[in-house]
Amino acid sequence: MGGGRGRKEARWSVPAGGGANSPSGTRSKALGLDLENEPTRAADLDVAFRTAAWFWNSRKLNTYADAREFDTITRRINGGYNGKEDRDARYARALEALGAGSGYRWPA
Repeated sequence: MGGGRGRKEARWSVPAGGGANSPSGTRSKALGLDLENEPTRAADLDVAFRTAAWFWNSRKLNTYADAREFDTITRRINGGYNGKEDRDARYARALEALGAGSGYRWPA
């Protein structure tokens, strides 16, 4: 199944001249990195993981994950539902692998 992001896709673009208040400037400041002047650093694994964690936490996506609102998370990350079918299939496979089954509901 496709739908995953490759190394180049995993980094969010860093607009040139975005300044400190741009998304890239805010991310740079939060991570203590100069992604404005070194945008390719966002493709380095150590920075990519930190960037992804910053994005997740800055948008409080755990709230939606805890409530199993995966469509909301998808929309907030992608702006739509690109790859939803693939993600739903992978989630179902993960539940099966964990012995939870496709009808499993996490405890509230």
